[in-house]
Amino acid sequence: MKSKFLSMTLVIGLVTAAAWLFPLTTIGQNSTAADPATLALIGELETQQKEIAANQTLIEQSLAVVVEEIRVARIYVSRSGKAGGK
Repeated sequence: MKSKFLSMTLVIGLVTAAAWLFPLTTIGQNSTAADPATLALIGELETQQKEIAANQTLIEQSLAVVVEEIRVARIYVSRSGKAGGK
């Protein structure tokens, strides 16, 4: 799960770097202010990115709980003498 998250982060980083290094349009000398629509989209993307990061944190916390429960269950099974037919 972490490798998939890291892969997606890497892809997003590469796309962002490519967008900054190789813009599709050029900005004229007279246009120093950013387009309000673009600023709104950037704000929305930042909000979504924060939500995704928060969700990822919750997922990792839940996964840690499940992993701990499995670890404890394995300890109980190993202490029970492996009853069950062996």
